[in-house]
Formats: sequence, C-alpha cells, structure tokens
Amino acid sequence: MATEAYGTSSAPEATAALPPEAEKLLLVLRRSTGPVGARQAARSLAETGAKISEASVSRVLSHLDSLGLTEPVGRKGRVLTEQGGRHVARRLSDQRRNADFSKALDIQTMQQLLDWLHARRGVECEVVRAVAERAGDDALARLEELLAAHEKAIDAGADPTPVAMRFHTELAQAADSPLLRALATLLQTEELAPMEQLLDTITGGHGTMGRSTREHESILEALRARDPDAAERAMRAHLDRLITEVDEFARGDLGGMLPRLLRLIR
Repeated sequence: MATEAYGTSSAPEATAALPPEAEKLLLVLRRSTGPVGARQAARSLAETGAKISEASVSRVLSHLDSLGLTEPVGRKGRVLTEQGGRHVARRLSDQRRNADFSKALDIQTMQQLLDWLHARRGVECEVVRAVAERAGDDALARLEELLAAHEKAIDAGADPTPVAMRFHTELAQAADSPLLRALATLLQTEELAPMEQLLDTITGGHGTMGRSTREHESILEALRARDPDAAERAMRAHLDRLITEVDEFARGDLGGMLPRLLRLIR
C-alpha cells in the first residue's frame, strides 16, 4: 500500500474519501470488544480476503489517528473515537440504504414497473417546476438539442432510448436542486435503461412511440415560457400516458410476457 495515499488533506475531506482498506480497518475496530493492534487487525482483514501487511496496517491506523477516527490505548492497540464510531455508522447506513434501493429498483413485475412510473411522475413534476423557475438559457438550449436528436433518432429508425433518457436526466441537472437531482437520478440510473426500452416496446406496439417527442416539446415550450404550472401539467400528461399504456398492456393478453421481455432486453 502506498504511503502517498495518506496525505495531509483536511479531516472532513479525507474522511469523506477514505480508501477501502481504511474503511475495512474501521469495521474491524467497530466489531472488536477492546483495543486492536496492527497484527490482530491484519489477521482480521486477511480473514475477509483483504491481504494487507502489518506495516501497511500500521500506516493506515496512524492516518486514521490523525483524522480523529481512532486513538491508541497505550500499547494495546487502537479503538474508535466517538467521531470514528459516527463515521462507521454512517457508512453502514449508506450501504443498507443502497442495498434497499437496489432491491426496490430491481423491477420484475408489471406492478413494480407501474410503481416506478408513479414515483417518477411525482419527482419529475417537481423537477420541471424548478427548471421553469431556475434554469438558465444554456440549460434550455441543451434540452432543445436533445429533443432534436430524439426526433432524428425516431425518423431514422434508430434506438431512441438513450437520447430520450438524456432529456429527462438533463432536466434533473437543470433543476438546480441537489435534492431533486438526487431523487431523479436514483429513478433514472443506467441500470434502469432496460425499463425505458420496455416502455418503447410497449408504446411501439401501440403505435404511440412518436408521441413522446411531442410531449417533450410541450414540456420544453412551458419551460421556455418560464411557466411552472404548464410545465408540471405537460410532464404529468406525459407520464400519465405512459402509465395508462403500461396498465393497458398489463391487462391485455400479452401482459404475462413481462419476464420474457425483461430477459430479452437485459
């Protein structure tokens, strides 16, 4: 392990970006009932498959001391400080939350697909309101370019999914709200791209795929006019239509094909 990995960054910055080995060491200390020395820590890490030399462990522990996350107890070893305990608790909470999100977004049924669209509707209606009120002209120009690219892809018979997704992700960026951007990004990750393709398959079967570009145009018109109410109505109409089409598909003869469709597009 390179000593240079542990420089002189300020504590808040360094704590926010600890290397994996340091995070694993903090977990070892958290699970221990008493002080942990470098040799014991190295053995504990080896049991988890992380092979780190005792000397490297000592360097990492010294760095964690400097950040106020650990402290020595005589010659017995290190323990977590109160700050270190809070740091580990946050990391574990983040891991559990990420696992919960991943599970929730692993869409396998029509009801889950509809739930995803309902969640998007709630978030994206607020996103476009914020865009109408806060976005600069440059952001609107990027949306114009994406709309044109979307129309071109459909006219050329190319896959419209990537550019359609970018239109929605660009809206989230233009909202100038870290919270709305985070919520929208969670519902529009690359892992969910197959769901967008599934929507295109469903709307393509209904002959309505081209309606998305017209609906995006309506959203953009409201944004140009800086009218948050009109922008919300346009986004709601767009997602309401998708929800209705998915619901109709689910109730039809082909509704049971979802698992097969998901296997084909994933």
